Amino acid sequence: MERAILVLEFNSVAGGIFVTDLLVKEADVAVLDSRTVCPGKYVVTVSGGVQALDVARRLAARHEHAIEYVESDLYGALDVLAAESFDFVFTGIGALCWLPDIQRWAGVVAALLKPGGFLFIREGHPVLWSMSDPRADELLVMEFPYFENEGTVFTEATTYVEHAGELSAPTIVSFNHASRSCRFMATCAAMCLYSVGFK
Repeated sequence: MERAILVLEFNSVAGGIFVTDLLVKEADVAVLDSRTVCPGKYVVTVSGGVQALDVARRLAARHEHAIEYVESDLYGALDVLAAESFDFVFTGIGALCWLPDIQRWAGVVAALLKPGGFLFIREGHPVLWSMSDPRADELLVMEFPYFENEGTVFTEATTYVEHAGELSAPTIVSFNHASRSCRFMATCAAMCLYSVGFK
């Protein structure tokens, strides 16, 4: 089964909670995040089977919500979404580490934003991603690469999302973008992305 990440944006908290509740009841999804991101905007991020998009479409139609759902590779977003059509782009903790080419991603973001639009990043510092998992000796150790490389390979039988059994493809590659952080931030500034937040 193909997996997907779905981000829904609502103009009201009540509408966002209502649709999230229906989506969770009717589709094979896990809610990754659900919150108000700024006054008047509520965002829900779910992970689940691609078929969850079909359920979401049915729910939107049944409740007369004008929501468009698209399915695409991240770098191919401009093939299915109009350029300069978004007021803001949001990315949450643990998203950038899956991107082998952050500059290319920044170009996609810049192309999708309306003039004056902004990028909101909620992400850990690159030092965080270089630290070891908690150790029995309680030492804080930098175990993984801080500087950009071809990616760090991990093999993990499960994920942080609750699921039955082990993963059929447990090998993952993670990318730390520390050496490009300054260039990336300069690119964002050049694109007039005036609200970039790091936690």
